[in-house]
Amino acid sequence: MKVRWYLVGLLLAAVAALGMGVSPTAGAQAGKVFVTAMHSDLKGVFCSLSASTGANNTVWNFYVWAGTHPSTNLLTVDSTPWTQQGDRWVATVKLLSGVKWSDGTDVTPEDIAFTFNAFATKLPSGRTLSLELGGGWASPIWDKFVGITVDSPTQITVALTDKPGLVEEATLFGWDIFQKNFWEPKFKEALASADPVATLAAVECAGEPTSGPFISKRWEPGAFAEVSANSGYSFRGRVFRQHETGGTTEILPANLGGLTRTSGDTSGPVQLEYTEGPFVDAVVYNIFGSQSAAALAVVSGDADYHFNPLGYGRATLDQLESTPGVKVVKNAANGLFYLSFNMRKSPFSYVAFRQAVACVIDKEFVANQLLGGLVIPAYSPVPPGNTFWHRTPTKEDLDKVCVGLSEQDRLARARQLLQDAGFQFDARGRLIKDPAGADITELELLHPNAAYDNNRNIFGLHIVDRLSKLGVPVRDVPAGFNNIVTLVFDEQDFDMWQLGWGLGVFPGYLEAFFHSRNTEPGGDSPQGGVCSALDNAATGCQDQYDQLADQFLAEQDATKAQEIARELQRLAIFEWFAYVPTHYVQQHDAFRADRITWQGLENLPILDGLQSAAGFREFVQKSQ
Repeated sequence: MKVRWYLVGLLLAAVAALGMGVSPTAGAQAGKVFVTAMHSDLKGVFCSLSASTGANNTVWNFYVWAGTHPSTNLLTVDSTPWTQQGDRWVATVKLLSGVKWSDGTDVTPEDIAFTFNAFATKLPSGRTLSLELGGGWASPIWDKFVGITVDSPTQITVALTDKPGLVEEATLFGWDIFQKNFWEPKFKEALASADPVATLAAVECAGEPTSGPFISKRWEPGAFAEVSANSGYSFRGRVFRQHETGGTTEILPANLGGLTRTSGDTSGPVQLEYTEGPFVDAVVYNIFGSQSAAALAVVSGDADYHFNPLGYGRATLDQLESTPGVKVVKNAANGLFYLSFNMRKSPFSYVAFRQAVACVIDKEFVANQLLGGLVIPAYSPVPPGNTFWHRTPTKEDLDKVCVGLSEQDRLARARQLLQDAGFQFDARGRLIKDPAGADITELELLHPNAAYDNNRNIFGLHIVDRLSKLGVPVRDVPAGFNNIVTLVFDEQDFDMWQLGWGLGVFPGYLEAFFHSRNTEPGGDSPQGGVCSALDNAATGCQDQYDQLADQFLAEQDATKAQEIARELQRLAIFEWFAYVPTHYVQQHDAFRADRITWQGLENLPILDGLQSAAGFREFVQKSQ
């Protein structure tokens, strides 16, 4: 399941130096240019495939590359239920005709078949190419893939070994489709090489055809990235209607047959109607050295919008809200910020140590006292805004992580947890031995620096302070975002780290984060799964989590899937302490309301706000 900042159905889910001397239009074509400020650079090479591979699967990469490829869902007119035929489960999908790539050729069933076959390719390791690519491409659904039959230019039949669950089907049909003509030679070359993943990740894909609203033009590292409007975008003019009863109506343009597609309850009056563009000629992403500098670009008028999924500090937020012409829209966020551990080694391989760390962290104190109430203490990997899947912690859960205890009581409880597990302290109260008698040397906590994200920086300082008071030898290592993801996901050289995830509505990430199959380099679970091999030998916890996660992915009943998802949350957070969720943020979208509008979408509650939309760029309208 891909884990990125995105919006299902283009908002229909609704549920480092300052500027680097770059001008606001950074060389864009003349016309209406939507200037976005970002405070982190892209990663990898300027290519849609590399942008989601391994540690390149960042929110910043996704924001620039979103919507480049169509999905089978987007191309679907209708589909049959899954039926069993012999030892296979099949579904027939009727496709739209007339959808074009930016080179003028049709998006074809052969493109879909090529894409599915490519990501399902088994490598010498026995794992699929999808899992080996890691990051946003890692998904076990391809282990069930049998093949695609192209029945006609507008129909395919998909065959799997088993009937897919809700999450698996959403992953399969939501997959990015790659153009066969452009990509097949590159996949063949990579698969014939000694290292297919590294070869694919290094592909420079200038001129790659897109079927999205924008075409990627260039990236100047440390300075800016630029995309230009796709004049041949097939879905331009698509009309969306949001109904007061929560449902949506989508009317495709005449070139796609004028088809009407609906979702949810559309019986109520139309609340909002908006039309898909793009309505701007280009989007420029100017890269700034800090969050505050990027926000200042909106204040000064050098940017139309600040892409910021991390939350603001009070001073920056007050400045934005008090600036004439600037509007800040607030929404529930669908992201998670967390602490985790390298559970492949001691002391992190011991559940008692991880619980002790969770115990000493006073999230309420940090959120309310140190950060002024701008963040929300977190106790689940599924944010509360995702109401169907979120699990509210019980009193027993909160007692396990010492909620409500004073600092001294937290430290005493954490020390007792460690001693009961066999850890040893010296006479001065310093932690010196693990239960096996191995020395505990100085540990490191990687966390984002204040310029990138002050919220996580403050949490990092608090965690190190409390652990030091517990007697744990530890030092904080504030670092740039791209440095942290490289150390954690590529090099896997770390002790503890703090990062965040932008999430989808279906929590397939409960498998991606913690299942043992994703613990290889490039996977989404660098810590080694929900518990270490040492703990697994004693309790079987890894096996239990893996089996339940597999059951969740394959579950076809929404209510049963909800029950499993909530149990997975309990196990990961309150039984084996694989993550210590630290906080959620309220999503703030800051933009120049005197220059741009989203056709009224800025006035509609949207999970994750305007920044969540893969299609935010084709809805924005800008005056000249």
